[in-house]
Amino acid sequence: MRKYVLVFGVFLLVLGVACATEEMVGCILMPVSGVLYFFGTTSKKVFSFFNVETGKYLVMAGTFITVLSLIFLIPEKNKELRKDIQSFKWSQFGAWKKRRTLFQLFILGLITFHIALVHYKNLNIPSICPRSSTDLATTAGKFGLSAVFWLIMYLLVFIWGRVLCSWFCVYSFVQEQSNNILTGFKKKIHNIVKNNKIIYIITSVFWGSVVYNVAKYALHIDSLTFNLTNGYKVADLWVFWGGMLTMLPLTMFLTYYFGNRFFCKYLCPVGGLTSIYSRLGLLKIKIDHNKCKNCNVCARNCQMGVGIDKYITEKSPAIIDKNCICCGDCIDTCKFSALNYGLVSPISFANSSTRHDIDEAA
Repeated sequence: MRKYVLVFGVFLLVLGVACATEEMVGCILMPVSGVLYFFGTTSKKVFSFFNVETGKYLVMAGTFITVLSLIFLIPEKNKELRKDIQSFKWSQFGAWKKRRTLFQLFILGLITFHIALVHYKNLNIPSICPRSSTDLATTAGKFGLSAVFWLIMYLLVFIWGRVLCSWFCVYSFVQEQSNNILTGFKKKIHNIVKNNKIIYIITSVFWGSVVYNVAKYALHIDSLTFNLTNGYKVADLWVFWGGMLTMLPLTMFLTYYFGNRFFCKYLCPVGGLTSIYSRLGLLKIKIDHNKCKNCNVCARNCQMGVGIDKYITEKSPAIIDKNCICCGDCIDTCKFSALNYGLVSPISFANSSTRHDIDEAA
């Protein structure tokens, strides 16, 4: 019972900080926004009560409950906690995981630089987060820099697949580090996608509401407006980094119960959209069947739970799966160098893709 009280206290504490850093009305609520768009509003407006003032009370309540529960819990669990801390071992990074982590940090650095330019140099550069573009498009018929940026990102999927999800996404870094910390404490995290049909329901509702609202504005002359300066003002640096730090423990909690990359698999409408046509992308994880020993280590270590063994059995030239985010983890875990990045023509994998779909349906 005390353990659950502790979890509740930590949850309130993290939720309070998330309110103070505006993370609770950020991109994490994009799945909910899809429904709200149909009613002409946004998550930022509906959940406006998740503000700094609310955050203060939640932080105080969460701190009180957490400290109180620790006073009674630690003496009982002292040996167990000490054993967990002493056994912690950071998972070893492979070559591609190191590169990906460095690139993710580079993206965070670019965002920090963007915020600094706006707040310290007084430049009018709007936010380019996906929610900024869809909020404006559906509630005001406005398009700006964010819409241009994301249109380019969606088109580049035809070249590099779902690299956006693993290398460019800010939340990707948080999800990966959450999983690294949990596995460091030897917590077993499942990777298999049990039922990812829910993501296509969320994706359909979200993008359907965007198309509906944009079409509504398009019916009226001069209702749609385009200006690069259209967009939300970027948040302060403390809000951005505070939000990142806030999401780490919250994501660890959700990862532990719902699996690695739960947001990518079940909730993200951006990932859901790109997964529909990502198999047409030229960049793939190629399979060298002469080197492969069918050990299935790659499949067991896939973040997205892709059944790589099926593509090996089918002698497919590459991993052609809508859930593959081209992260490179399977390349790192293969001891026989049977997997590697490469460009694959859509013609060469069309038959393999069709055959795999038929097997899935059966």
